[in-house]
Amino acid sequence: MLQPLTIQIIRWTIVIIGISFFAYSLDELLALQEQSILWGWRPLWCFLALFASIIALWKGGPKKLQYQWKLMLAALISGISLALGFMPGLLVPAMLLGLTPILYIEKLANEMPGPYNRRLVFQYSYIAFVLWNICTTWWISNTHLMSGILAILMNAALMALAVLGFHYIKRYFGNKLGYASFITIWLSYEFIHHRWDIAYPWLTLGNSFGHLPWLIQWYEYTGVLGGSLWILSCSLLCFFALNAKDKPLLTRFVSLAITMLVPIIISLGLY
Repeated sequence: MLQPLTIQIIRWTIVIIGISFFAYSLDELLALQEQSILWGWRPLWCFLALFASIIALWKGGPKKLQYQWKLMLAALISGISLALGFMPGLLVPAMLLGLTPILYIEKLANEMPGPYNRRLVFQYSYIAFVLWNICTTWWISNTHLMSGILAILMNAALMALAVLGFHYIKRYFGNKLGYASFITIWLSYEFIHHRWDIAYPWLTLGNSFGHLPWLIQWYEYTGVLGGSLWILSCSLLCFFALNAKDKPLLTRFVSLAITMLVPIIISLGLY
């Protein structure tokens, strides 16, 4: 177990390195802008350096919250998994299970009394979605720095609000309706996000499989939101399996395996 002094040294080392790299990268971006040269990958490293510094300084939640590190770890795992799921390659499991840590965050936060649960659900899901947005839509900043930053922050906030809506329904109407609302609220958010004045459909969950046409032939019938439903269902079933500790390990994951494999088999048949 790391000692408090060691943890503080690690934290401040990350902060100093992160802020220094961010300042250097930002200065380089502004210098290139004056020359009308595109920044390439530089915004990604700039944003990640700032993100790492903020996370190292993070003190979210009440002082008595003993499992705060679990919330942060779950948020980072979710953000990284969702980002990996959007990258080219056969990283389908990373995407299918990328929202499972978000459900874990909601479960842990729901154990807190008073107003803390609402705050923790939003804060830590927001951290996950900011990381996801940074890793996948950083390139927008090549057109305009502030536009890219606002797109990342606002899109992540809308995602976190969808999770917060699920939390409220689960808290006041019970687990059955609550977990069903996790799927319906997210799909409603994506449906609206395709159609209003600030539409930003790039990070629709189902878009993550666009580079694998053999995997999603059934989109012909369901559209891209069918892929989102697949991801949401798999993440939810994985969460249920991990929490059903009274059942045999193999039995717990049968529903998840069927839900993951059946759409793939159907798609291969259509392909």
